[in-house]
Amino acid sequence: MALVEDTAWHPVMPEVMEKWSPTQAAVWKFVLGSPLKCFASIGHWLIWHFDLGKYTEKQRPRVLVSLAAVAAFGLIALPTLTYFTGFEGLVKY
Repeated sequence: MALVEDTAWHPVMPEVMEKWSPTQAAVWKFVLGSPLKCFASIGHWLIWHFDLGKYTEKQRPRVLVSLAAVAAFGLIALPTLTYFTGFEGLVKY
């Protein structure tokens, strides 16, 4: 599967839903119809944005810089925020 230009959220199309097994349909209905859908962004990131196989050789160096920036932010800013504001501050901000 190649990376498409617009990877923003889009509705699940009926032709895609028709291919789901009853189990898949039940899981998706449960997740997307509950507060768990907030965590769907993490899955979206993992599937679309953190898979280097979806990028061309020319794009990969830029993607690696971007991923390094995300990792640096996560390793520096988030612990600092937690240190100064506690877990509540981490969740709130």
